[in-house]
Amino acid sequence: QNIIGESTYPFPDNSFRENGASGVRVVGDTTIDNSIRGNFISQNGGVGIDLGDVSANPNDPDDPDVGPNRLQNAPELAPDAYLTGSGLWTLLTVTFSVPTSPANATYPLLVDVYLADVDAEEGTDYLGTISYGTADFAAGALQRTFTIANPVGIGDYIVATATDSADNTSEFNSAAATVAPEPSSALLALAAGATLVLQCRAKRRAAARGR
Repeated sequence: QNIIGESTYPFPDNSFRENGASGVRVVGDTTIDNSIRGNFISQNGGVGIDLGDVSANPNDPDDPDVGPNRLQNAPELAPDAYLTGSGLWTLLTVTFSVPTSPANATYPLLVDVYLADVDAEEGTDYLGTISYGTADFAAGALQRTFTIANPVGIGDYIVATATDSADNTSEFNSAAATVAPEPSSALLALAAGATLVLQCRAKRRAAARGR
């Protein structure tokens, strides 16, 4: 068992960047319970966190496979994450699932969210942690809003890892989410109203031409 980084914020400034291969690699089928959390990982030649093979491991349904860190499945993020917060971007809303059955991991899982590097593949600045329990797995996709620990802007990308309660950390998820402003119900209502006005005007013009 190894601890690379820390389990609580603020994390130490461990940095794994611009290596020719992976940022952090765990090898050996019996090499398990390795926590890799809160590190600055960026622009490495291989994947940021590499479990076994010298490439990203795809998630498998329910996660029954074995290997380094039990080949813990990574979170699967929705395409967009949303920023909110009373004039300041202080809250981030993410939607995700972790396709790991409670039969194949020690729950609850901790999902760490990071600002992605320039390649939108590896995690740099830590943003926050979300607990993912057995009820969340049963429910499917989970949406959570949390206060971000570091700055993030519109158009940035985020990535995430999952760590089970035995300290098996996953690789980063394969598809980064794009950060966007939260859709406003007021703006949506305004847009709907504007569309209705335009439709009414179009009908009036058509009626006028038919006279």
